[in-house]
Amino acid sequence: MKSQWYCLLLSFIFLFSCSAENKKVESKTSNPFESALPHGKSLPEEALSIEDQKKLQTASGREVSLITMDKLTNMLDSLSGTLHAINFWSFNCTECPANNRLLEQVQSDLGDSVLQIRHINVDDLENLPQVNASIRAQGLINDCYLLETDSLYNWSSKVQGNWTGALPAIVLINQSDGIRLFYQKAFNKEELMALLQPFTL
Repeated sequence: MKSQWYCLLLSFIFLFSCSAENKKVESKTSNPFESALPHGKSLPEEALSIEDQKKLQTASGREVSLITMDKLTNMLDSLSGTLHAINFWSFNCTECPANNRLLEQVQSDLGDSVLQIRHINVDDLENLPQVNASIRAQGLINDCYLLETDSLYNWSSKVQGNWTGALPAIVLINQSDGIRLFYQKAFNKEELMALLQPFTL
């Protein structure tokens, strides 16, 4: 009788430990952008289903603000006091999401008193639901705008005369220090830190 109780106790301990281990594994494989998902459940790190993508596009949450070219020009001409990164991107650009998140990671390392970021999306207004879904999925925390424009040709030269229109693209500005630099590329963290380091001294 005692041996039966002993076996039962061992079985219970084994099952409890397996359950705890499964919970650890589940927590490691949960979607890092869980809070952005409209259904509010954890998912494995894999592509969202078509249904979930549609829910994410129509969900309430973080959204871009619309900005005209005139307002963008005024913004570029008035940014001073600290270094500002104006980050141009599109949700169709394969390198842009990683570049967007990298900028925010570097800002977190340096502090927002050293670097301030504004994300400017250049997709068509008809793609607004996809753009809003994209910024929520990326977990962006800085101000996000969608530029209201008819074509890239009409406005890109107003941002930078030699811009070919390729993305991602970043303008670094601090008008009070006479800084206005343009970069048309995706960065890795080492490159971006090396670029920004002189402005943090």
